[in-house]
Amino acid sequence: MDCYIYIPTSFASPRRAEIESLGAKVVSIDGDYELAMRRSIEDAVKNNWYNANPGGGNKELGLFAYTYVAKEIAQSLGRQPDWASVPVGNGTLIGGVWQGFRSMSMKPRMLGVSNNNSAIHGLAAGVKDKLDVPSLTITETNEPLAGNFLTDPEEIIGAILGSSGAAVEIPDEELQKASAYIMSEEGIDALPAAAGAVVGISKLDSKNHVFVAIVTGKGHFV
Repeated sequence: MDCYIYIPTSFASPRRAEIESLGAKVVSIDGDYELAMRRSIEDAVKNNWYNANPGGGNKELGLFAYTYVAKEIAQSLGRQPDWASVPVGNGTLIGGVWQGFRSMSMKPRMLGVSNNNSAIHGLAAGVKDKLDVPSLTITETNEPLAGNFLTDPEEIIGAILGSSGAAVEIPDEELQKASAYIMSEEGIDALPAAAGAVVGISKLDSKNHVFVAIVTGKGHFV
């Protein structure tokens, strides 16, 4: 199947070469993330492509797909974790994982971890709603997380508040250190943005609990 990936030209896009090596076509958009998404949706409608963007008509499918992360965690542990730490971008991952736990009548506390993300910024500030990040800064490290425009902010807020969880903002430097630590300790080439899920646990004033960090990789196990 042909695959078209729309990326703002301002993004560093460290995975662009990997995407192209796997046969996908990268379309560069002179604009921000929101414009890139809107342009991809317009082209999908015009060309009768499947729109694989988060949110919109694909929202329920995207959430359902991620429920299996929660089911695998519960199966591996033989119980629910006390805390599930999740890197947060648009909100589909944390929303789907939370939905998966609830479908099994489990209610771990959800920890949302991000950087320059309006939903996490608002919750961390105690607003209980998304709050635009002033002077939003997009970097190579936080690209997968950052944005004042999010497709599913209500999923982030619902998962964290509904589970009596927490939201933590992690700066780039800590994300990079966490990625290097995971590589040295576990041999997992984790995206720095996702490695924040491990850092977030260390920020909790919570002991003697079972913690799970959901981390996405960008390379191979070594």
